[in-house]
Parts: sequence; structure tokens; C-alpha cells
Amino acid sequence: PRYVCTSGMSELAKAFLPAGVEVLTGTQVTSVAPIQGDAVDGARYEVLCGDSTVCLARDVVLNMPPVQLLQVAKAVLGAADVATLSAVTMEPCWAMGGCLSQDIPLDAVAVECQHPILGWISRNHTRRGNSSEPLSIMVHASGAWSAEHLEDDPADVRACGQRVTSVPISSPCKMRINAPALPIS
Repeated sequence: PRYVCTSGMSELAKAFLPAGVEVLTGTQVTSVAPIQGDAVDGARYEVLCGDSTVCLARDVVLNMPPVQLLQVAKAVLGAADVATLSAVTMEPCWAMGGCLSQDIPLDAVAVECQHPILGWISRNHTRRGNSSEPLSIMVHASGAWSAEHLEDDPADVRACGQRVTSVPISSPCKMRINAPALPIS
């Protein structure tokens, strides 16, 4: 399944965790390692953060692309998980936003597109349920198109986005790692 996290990427982890579990957001994790010796308060892992903070945790949920996950947590993953994650190929993406003069007639926050250039479109102003947001869309180019045009001038990508959507597009953002080429089974 494909999820649209309307309140940010941490929403996905929060949705599957039991109530009362502490979730740290906006925290750069640089490594996760098993605790050597006796656990403290049931903690099994030592988590090193980008600001040099060390957290002890019984369980850890990381929401990041497989390449980064392997760099950060390979020490605590089993051989089968390492093999699965190592086999994942990630596609890049050009993302662009645009303002709308009127809303798009969709019954969804976002839709996946079967289009040679467009990968998906979201009604960005509906993401957080705030009707006072300006009418806007977020467009992601398909992985294949983005890979083919990854090093294009952003102005050319912007012009293409405007041609395809008929919407004034803001400066595009290039993501070298966006989504898996094939779902992990």
C-alpha cells in the first residue's frame, strides 16, 4: 500500500505504535548498536544522535530509505533483513509545488498517476485538514522520468511541470532517493 502522511512522515510510525510510546521527531540518528553488557531499564539498544546525544531504548523504529537504514542500523539487523534492504533500488524524484486558482475535483488527498512524466499529485492544501491553507498542489515526477532528467536545469524541469499541469509551478526540488522502484515483498 501507499500511504500519504498528512501530518508529516512521523505520522506513519505513530499510527502503528501503541499508545504511550515516546516518539522522537526531528532527530538525526547516526547509529544504532546493541547494548553490550547489562541492559539499563530494559533497554537493548544505544542510539547515537547527530547532536551527540545518546539514547537508550528497548525498541527502535527508523523511518528512512534503505541505504541510510543500512548505514545507521546494520549492526542490529539480521542477515535476511540486510539482504532484503541491500537489494532495494531507490528511484529519484523531481518534486514541484504550485498554486491553484480553484480546487482540483478529486475525492482524495493524493492520487498516483499513470503518466509518462507525473508520478503522483496531491492536493497539498488538504493534507493537514486546514481549510484556511491556500489552494495548492504538490506534484512528483515519475521515478523513470526523474532518473532520465536528474541533472537537468531546474528551470527546464519547472517549465516542463507547468506544461504538463497547466499550473504555475514553484522551484522544483530534486530528491536523489525517493521511493523504491519495486515494493519490498
